Amino acid sequence: MQDDRQMDLALWRYGIISPLLHRDANDVQLCEMLAVVSQSSYIHPHDGRYVTLSAEAIRKWLYRFNHGGLGALCDKQRSDKGTHDVPAPLANEMFELRLAHPRWTLSLMLRELVERQLWDETRPSRSTLYRFARNNNLMRDPQLNTVEVVRPFEFDKFGQMWTGDFMHGPKLYEGKKKRKSYLHVIIDDCTRYVVSGRFYSAESTQSLIIELMAAIRRHGIPHRLYTDNGSAYNSRHLKIVCANLSMQQPHTPPGRCYVTVP
Repeated sequence: MQDDRQMDLALWRYGIISPLLHRDANDVQLCEMLAVVSQSSYIHPHDGRYVTLSAEAIRKWLYRFNHGGLGALCDKQRSDKGTHDVPAPLANEMFELRLAHPRWTLSLMLRELVERQLWDETRPSRSTLYRFARNNNLMRDPQLNTVEVVRPFEFDKFGQMWTGDFMHGPKLYEGKKKRKSYLHVIIDDCTRYVVSGRFYSAESTQSLIIELMAAIRRHGIPHRLYTDNGSAYNSRHLKIVCANLSMQQPHTPPGRCYVTVP
């Protein structure tokens, strides 16, 4: 039961940060996007309360997901040894610097803290800050490239967004009885190419997952899967799949259709 509550919390947090995952070169800066996201109210998954979130809280969730996946968005007991020696303003600045400069070494981060007069190189000690950085995944990722990847305009490349939908197919005879059939199709938003499509006997989450996995095996993981608000697309199972694959899952607002210009 506790694991289910933690997963619900992680999925809720992922739904909030997912629009920030695949930003392009023409997007506004991250700080502006965080400010916009933090202006909304959100229904807490545990008690149904409307809550507001600070931009800093959302920024930290984004960092945790980028470095630890969906599981990092759960509330877990952390190893806090030595962290009580790091003042909150200094700790927050370290999180902000790492998010803004993922390729900086920790030594460069500490030098920046000195220049900003947030650390006097004595208290807390350098070893305490290194320990804090290790415990909170603030060390530089050695796998990062040294050259920034610059993306062009939104949705002008294959795989930036797929759109999926169920459609009613012909009724088929099973003995003397007629059964409904459903066509599920996934198309690429940029190229209009049908990445996958086939008929199923039910408009279900299972049918959707089978179709999505078939498309991913052939064409790779898209950045986004755009759908309506049908029960299959709102399933917990699909939310977990999308979060584990770092896919954003935007939905058509209820009562409105999704229209594209060819």
